[in-house]
Amino acid sequence: MNETSPQAEDRVARATAALNRATADVTAGAGTTAERRARAEAGIVEISGIADETADVAERYAIVALNESLAKLIDTLERGESQGRR
Repeated sequence: MNETSPQAEDRVARATAALNRATADVTAGAGTTAERRARAEAGIVEISGIADETADVAERYAIVALNESLAKLIDTLERGESQGRR
């Protein structure tokens, strides 16, 4: 059985909280597309920074994978902007 260390649990919890904050900020709809994109990108930077705290490759991958949701939000924002929505 593989147990998760308290430090790993803390990193995952912090990364998940960062994802939830960034997602809420972006989906609230306040601000311009550029401002919302910047908030999503800040979330990606925060999550990536947390991932960099560990030398464990599997843990790092699991944390970085949380960025996928924010990347998809950025893509959605860009598609909306290219279709004339702000």
